[in-house]
Amino acid sequence: MYESTKKFSFVVFGRVISGILQGLFFLIFAYLLSPNDFGEISYFIAIAGIVSIISRFGFNQSVLISRSKVNLKLVNEINLLTLIITSIAGILLIPFNIFISILCIGISFFTMSQHNLLGSKDYKFFMVYSIVKGILMIVVSLTLFHFLQIEGIILGMAITNLSLSLPFIKNLRLSRFTNIKSNIKFFLNNFGIDTSIHLTRSIDKIIIVPLLDFTSVGLYQFNLQILLGFEMLPIALHNYLLSEESSNQKHKKIEFFALLLSIIVIIIVIFLSPIIIPLLFSEYSDGILGLQIMILSLLPLTLGSIFSAKLQASNSKNSGTAVIVKVISFVILLFMLGQFYGIIGLSIAILTSYVIYALYLGILLKK
Repeated sequence: MYESTKKFSFVVFGRVISGILQGLFFLIFAYLLSPNDFGEISYFIAIAGIVSIISRFGFNQSVLISRSKVNLKLVNEINLLTLIITSIAGILLIPFNIFISILCIGISFFTMSQHNLLGSKDYKFFMVYSIVKGILMIVVSLTLFHFLQIEGIILGMAITNLSLSLPFIKNLRLSRFTNIKSNIKFFLNNFGIDTSIHLTRSIDKIIIVPLLDFTSVGLYQFNLQILLGFEMLPIALHNYLLSEESSNQKHKKIEFFALLLSIIVIIIVIFLSPIIIPLLFSEYSDGILGLQIMILSLLPLTLGSIFSAKLQASNSKNSGTAVIVKVISFVILLFMLGQFYGIIGLSIAILTSYVIYALYLGILLKK
């Protein structure tokens, strides 16, 4: 139990500190930028994120599981295929914006790098890279912001991600793609899981801009970034459990602790946000109630992470369908509630979609 707790603490500490640093990164620029400009930078980052998610095709999840099961031949093929596809996607983005293109590639490479480390159970190095990334992203982006403004922020994020992708680059080996075709269902399932975790964090900005405006995106993103900062806990839990459950290791006490911690965080945010935000971020005060609603999503997020890891580790062919339920419900609710109720509607849409997602995964797990 002690050794398991120690390993889990590396993943959690890396994720939590990284989440805090990422949250600090966005809060710094929320302070420096108007809600309108903050909404614009969030929109550009969302474009890079969506292309990265689609182009890497859930291979980060696939490589984690394959490494945990010591299927190194498949690991090599996955890494090489990811390099090819994400590079092509980045090149296609160049006519739109070269800085977004570089960021897209950087996000994909760093994500693959971290999941290779998790699959190898190099939890300590995972923690180190996570924390260093958070620190460098603040320093490099702030420096370039003074020279290039908004594009400097994007370039700083891209440079940070690329510079810390060494574990992925080191793992690249020339290989024939002899095992890809026979694992298509495995890849599709993991693509569904990866998309369910990450796509809704980016696609929302693409929808909100034409519905409302950049200012609304700025207020929404400010609240969402606080949720995402705390969301590092369920993400860390998912990554750790996926690696451990793939090796037939169970951790009931850790799951209970994660759920309890989520409830504590929710209570703290609800009570402190009306005090802290008007003092430090007065331009974002209109979004306080939305934040109090949105932070409730942390509980179904944690439950969903537990259920998802168990289903993936058992090679369930149905778990990937959860992404369809989550994304469709989220998009529909976003259109319905966001258009008429603004920030409050957007927050309810997020909370409801996460509840639906967790319930659906729970039903699949009981089958």
